[in-house]
Amino acid sequence: MPLNELCIDAAQAYWNFLDQNNRGVIEHHVVGKVHIGEDVWQLRLNKGLRNADEVRIRIGGQLQDAALYKPVEYDPDTKVLLIKITGPWPAFVTAHQNSIVLVSDMKFIVARVEQWFHNFGNLLQMPAHPAGLQPPANFNLTGQQTAAVSAILGQPVSFIWGPPGTGKTKKVLAAAVVAHVRANNTVMVLAPTNNALDLAMTGLIESCRGVGVALDRFIRLGTPGHVFAAQYPEQCEVRGIQVALEAAHTRMRRLERHRSYLVCLSEVQEMKVISQMLSDYATNLHAKLELDRLIDEDLQAIARLQARSSAVFNRLLGGLTGANQEITEQWTRHHHNLEARKGERLRVNSLWIDSQRALSGYQRRTNLQLEPYLQQVTDDAYGATARSSRASELLAQAQARLNALQPDADLRGLGIIETERQMTQTQQRIHQLEQMTLEVRLRQVQVIGLTLDHYIGHWAGNRPPLAQIFLDEAAYTPLIKALTLFRGNVPVAMLGDDRQLPPVCEAKPQQMQTDALRPCLLWARSAPFAELAWNHRDAPASLLYHLGGHPQRPPPFQIIARRTLTVSYRFGPNLAQLLGELVYDADGIHLTAANQNGDLQIQVVHAPRSASADWISEAQAQAVLV
Repeated sequence: MPLNELCIDAAQAYWNFLDQNNRGVIEHHVVGKVHIGEDVWQLRLNKGLRNADEVRIRIGGQLQDAALYKPVEYDPDTKVLLIKITGPWPAFVTAHQNSIVLVSDMKFIVARVEQWFHNFGNLLQMPAHPAGLQPPANFNLTGQQTAAVSAILGQPVSFIWGPPGTGKTKKVLAAAVVAHVRANNTVMVLAPTNNALDLAMTGLIESCRGVGVALDRFIRLGTPGHVFAAQYPEQCEVRGIQVALEAAHTRMRRLERHRSYLVCLSEVQEMKVISQMLSDYATNLHAKLELDRLIDEDLQAIARLQARSSAVFNRLLGGLTGANQEITEQWTRHHHNLEARKGERLRVNSLWIDSQRALSGYQRRTNLQLEPYLQQVTDDAYGATARSSRASELLAQAQARLNALQPDADLRGLGIIETERQMTQTQQRIHQLEQMTLEVRLRQVQVIGLTLDHYIGHWAGNRPPLAQIFLDEAAYTPLIKALTLFRGNVPVAMLGDDRQLPPVCEAKPQQMQTDALRPCLLWARSAPFAELAWNHRDAPASLLYHLGGHPQRPPPFQIIARRTLTVSYRFGPNLAQLLGELVYDADGIHLTAANQNGDLQIQVVHAPRSASADWISEAQAQAVLV
């Protein structure tokens, strides 16, 4: 039986064990359901999730299609999961929160592992070619760390062992990733859990950015924790596009507001000109009409005086000579006024015609449509005054709108043409983001982070071309899952500490001594056992025998290049000495602390846990407070 068939048997045996013993199933009841915008919903759970990537939703007892939703982020502190609906899903939208249950079932993952080995198990191979790169210069590595990076880049398969704080992630892994980024390569960083992946990606991003690697070189697939999503939103699979879209839409709104300001500013300037022109027009028209009235009165007075003068001369009455003289004087006065007013009328009429022409010309020149606000220009004095008053009202309204549209400081220098050009560019950016698929994004990055479960379930069959695969927390990763990385002759580097917790396996050691469950050893042993599995790839019985004889640590490597880190930058000398004596010295490893001046203070409190459904210990809290 070849190795891939043994892995299929191991998946089936473990699935049956979980099913028959009702193990590995956790139900999380929804106690809060809130629609927070777009297609994103917030679900508050009654207890914490173990693996947000592999959760399934059940509504009213019916398991829902996993393609209908996608986890966005999870906050373990508040037990809040954000999901994005990927299509019409009325059953969820209308469901009451009490009818929604999230199911974490380890059998989902086991079934995916079995399917992987059915599809790709015959392609298993131990990588034969290294990445062929050198450690990056100026990365401030110690001698041990330099040797570890050299092994990762210079050997097909490597395992970097080191206790916490020895620089496995922020130094060794980061340096290897930087070497690939500078070589324009694409690499994949995996971890067994979402929390482990968030920690690895955070440390990796911080270290790589410190030597000039741009943030847009990274993407984190799957469901990040709330802290990582808040710190690096654009690097998240779902949140990244949302953040970029929100930024583009915000930019568009600012540009639209600025354009409105510029249009309103132009309108105010035009209305000031129009208002002044209409005011001048009304003033000149009033003056013209007033002169017309006075001239008409003078003409009527002269006509009356001429009639009276003719009657006086016809009668030839000497007594009327004084009256005739009076008439002559009045006639002379009215005639003089008439001539003067005619001259003034010519001047005022000229002003009125000029203001009328200016108004009509400005309207044609600016293509400004005055109707229905001002109506057409007429010779009616009342109408002209009303139009002028209306123009003043419109000017005040436009000025009020302008005052409410103060532009952002960084946009003040943009004119209308440049603003509209940037609006076009931003709209194109929005369209690109809306059309951007994950496949497109993966072609734009160089460092892809995801959990191993997410890789097996979603990316094992169509992973992008990779220069190297990195597995962090390898000692916590089940061997059967880690074997899925050994395909396509891609170099694999594992990092971890096999003196810490082993992989989680629901089957107990004594249960795996039976023939039916012995294949489950592939779930109980860690990734560094990959060499042992490869060496016994055609002898499953021999492999299971050796796996049973090495409960936690693999035998010495022949193929895998192992490098050791023994200097901790996290622990003080007292804790480093204590860990060395109790955990590491027995294996001939001497753990030391880089900082010899700061002993770690350890306080022990006696706080027995009181019985509580939510795992809260009042005794512990009181002891810590004291």
